[in-house]
Amino acid sequence: MGAASAGVDPELKARMDPVFMEFLADLCSNLDATDSKGEPIHQTLMAKKMEKLDQSTDFRPFKFRIQAFTTAFGEKLIEAGFHETEIPIKKIRQYLWAQPCISRFNDDGKKAKVSSFFGSPLS
Repeated sequence: MGAASAGVDPELKARMDPVFMEFLADLCSNLDATDSKGEPIHQTLMAKKMEKLDQSTDFRPFKFRIQAFTTAFGEKLIEAGFHETEIPIKKIRQYLWAQPCISRFNDDGKKAKVSSFFGSPLS
């Protein structure tokens, strides 16, 4: 566990993991997903990039808007029975930053939109 997840104890993380995987699977199958404020979670990709992705047989990368992604995940945790006092936004961020299937930084180490290589292969 990295420094970012230091604030999330293993028991809480174990309870959050299945909710996160379900949340991420739902997002990857719904490009129009929004948080409760109506903010889109997916970053709109340029047409040229979309065309290239549509031609690929690989897994499709997704780019998420960080604030909407974090808010929507917090809402999903509440729906799953977590109490707001056990999962403040800081703890949610710490949990998300430590996830190996999403990346908050570009390859050069600069902050980026959250991206994921989770989902199903294109066919």
